[in-house]
Amino acid sequence: MRKRNKVISIRLTDAEHRVVKGLAKDSGLSITDFLLKCAMGKKINVIDIKPLYTEVKRIGCNIHQIAKLANFEKIEAVNLDGIQSELNKIYDELQKITKRCS
Repeated sequence: MRKRNKVISIRLTDAEHRVVKGLAKDSGLSITDFLLKCAMGKKINVIDIKPLYTEVKRIGCNIHQIAKLANFEKIEAVNLDGIQSELNKIYDELQKITKRCS
C-alpha cells in the first residue's frame, strides 16, 4: 500500500497554478511536497539571487574593460574603490540571505 493514500483535490486559476508551480520549482520540491511543507508549518525559503548575479556580471564586465584598456596601454592606474564598494554590498546581501536560511 502507498504511504500517502489520501487525495485532496483543489481548483486553481491559471495564475494561481503558475504561482504555486513556480514556487515549488524555485524551492526544488515537487508541488505535493511544497504544499505539504506549507501546510505543516515548515519554513520554506525562496531566495531570488538574480539581482546579485546581475551585479556580479556588471562588475566582471567593468573589470574586463579596465583590463582591455590597460593591455592597450590606454590607462596606467585605476581606482577600484567603486568596485570594492559594490563587492562589499554583494557580500552583505549574501550574509543576510545566509542568516535568513539558518
